[in-house]
Amino acid sequence: MDACTTDSCDAFAWQATCPTLVKYMKSQLFFISNNTSVVKEPTPKNLTPEAVYMICVILCFVALAVVGSSLTALEYTVTNAKKNTYLRYILSMREATKLLDSFNDKGKN
Repeated sequence: MDACTTDSCDAFAWQATCPTLVKYMKSQLFFISNNTSVVKEPTPKNLTPEAVYMICVILCFVALAVVGSSLTALEYTVTNAKKNTYLRYILSMREATKLLDSFNDKGKN
């Protein structure tokens, strides 16, 4: 009565012990290799019109999100480019003013 059959011992393969797991995997591989039955996979079901509609709605939202993100990125880069150009213009005007002031100061001496 203390001995167990191989099937009842394999029922506890979920336990996380290495010998039990190895024994369970060996028995499963042996079962798979000796099984000669052909398993016919079921044909995939066609999408329902509601599923196609939901996919189209989701894709529309994704497309709108991509367009919005692209516009935001474009606006950000254009704004930064204008700021940099304007900043360069102001700096060049200040340098030109300093240069003209230096000529005026030399003429007074």
